[in-house]
Amino acid sequence: MSRRLDILLERARRVLDETVNDVGSEEIFVFDFDKTLHHDYKALQCAEIMKQHQEAGYPCYIVTAREPNKGQEKHIKDVCKRWGIKINQKDIYCLGKGNPKGPTVRSLISKHSPYKCTFWDDKEENCEDVYNHCFDACDDLHIYFLSAAVPGDIRKEITCDSNNERSETKPTLQERRVFRNWRRLSGV
Repeated sequence: MSRRLDILLERARRVLDETVNDVGSEEIFVFDFDKTLHHDYKALQCAEIMKQHQEAGYPCYIVTAREPNKGQEKHIKDVCKRWGIKINQKDIYCLGKGNPKGPTVRSLISKHSPYKCTFWDDKEENCEDVYNHCFDACDDLHIYFLSAAVPGDIRKEITCDSNNERSETKPTLQERRVFRNWRRLSGV
């Protein structure tokens, strides 16, 4: 059997066994915090994207490498509140430095059983880890690898479609220049 058919059969089994969580959503969005939502506590365009998705009723989460249980969750919640983002502290996952983000994103996908999951991060190893853990967890996986040198600049988009086919798109130099000019002119 094909990998796709195996995935569909597993989902059907979970539905029949009533093990699918009823918190379903068509899409979920997962963001890193540092250099993804902000740079030196100045909101980047991902903060606006998160705010718009939340207002539309989509589940949004923050998964960060900050240390857990040291008040970072409350600090992140308070910073987001200043930007107009209302996020519950339970939707902020501080994993600690060096811990992989893939298993956490996979558990969020399992919780909601979405058609699409979008993940944003400024570290390529986190993007690859999420891909490796989640490529078969939902029908449409989008991962945006952001530049650490130019905060908010998209370096690469990794997608995985319903056939589990990986594709990568890198913006051209011209597209990146347009983006940088847009950021400069908008004051972001």
